[in-house]
Amino acid sequence: MSDATNAKDAESAPEPKDAGSDLESTGGGTLPADVDEAIEAVIDELPEDRRDSARITLRRTLTWYSGPLPPPEMLEKYAEIEPTAPGVIIDQFRKQGDHRRTMETAYMQGSERRANVGQVLGTIVVLVAVGLGAALGFAGQPVLGGTIVTIALGVGVLSFVFGRKG
Repeated sequence: MSDATNAKDAESAPEPKDAGSDLESTGGGTLPADVDEAIEAVIDELPEDRRDSARITLRRTLTWYSGPLPPPEMLEKYAEIEPTAPGVIIDQFRKQGDHRRTMETAYMQGSERRANVGQVLGTIVVLVAVGLGAALGFAGQPVLGGTIVTIALGVGVLSFVFGRKG
């Protein structure tokens, strides 16, 4: 390489950092002392002119993903450790999806069943109250019978119009 190329690389290269400063600046803390010492020992064995560039290339890499499955690159690394791991991970993802859909179906069916039972029981209560009010009306208590019928029908209509949401 020419001197011009070396000068250009030196200008564009970041300032050398100690081993823990990159971690510290991102909130990750510093390297443990034994790791930091081991890194410095390796760097000290390098020729003087290469030590700064070795410190520059020392950095922390943080990888994360969101979603139910790791990215393909990570699955490949799992396969290097355990060849069946990607298949197991994908199979667990499918099983979890099936389980979630089963649970959602059971929840929805339970909600429907509760709503239907509530409507039937409410209708029975209103019909019994109307029958009781009518019986009282025929038995010589028209005001009490009319009041019971009015309240029963009012409650039935109001619960239908302003029924519980959710």
